[in-house]
Amino acid sequence: MSSDASGSEGSQQQRRAALAEMLAALPLIQTGLLLGSNSTEPSVTVQSPALTTTLSSHTASSLPHSSFHLPQPQPLTVTFPSASSLAPLLRQHGSAPVQVQVASFALDPFRPLGGKAMASVASIALRASEGPVSIHDLPEEVEVGRGGSLPRPFSPHGLEGKGS
Repeated sequence: MSSDASGSEGSQQQRRAALAEMLAALPLIQTGLLLGSNSTEPSVTVQSPALTTTLSSHTASSLPHSSFHLPQPQPLTVTFPSASSLAPLLRQHGSAPVQVQVASFALDPFRPLGGKAMASVASIALRASEGPVSIHDLPEEVEVGRGGSLPRPFSPHGLEGKGS
């Protein structure tokens, strides 16, 4: 292997590590924004040209059928399923609220890794006081709509490396 190929491989690994750290830090940044907001509302939205994120605190009774819409940088709508579908998931966390964290990126953060270019990238996560809440294997799907598209069932694979 030539030194150029070896250097390129090392650079690729550094980019992957940096991306993993950035995505792992996103929920912490979102939590800090919610806790540090001066608003008395249980939710806050922060917009920038590169990223828009909304953070919202919900209980077992307020999360079902709730929708979140981020108009920019890439339009995104997320709608959670019915109470009966979410009950087993939320029951594990008692009456404590869960934090919904939704983000829409202007640019594809995975593009520098040389993979297939994606038109839009989003992050959707639920967090309880003890950590991430898994949203896998629900009887009904979380629906995600990008841009002008109709909402589609959400697949948690590949949206967020940790905490999805």
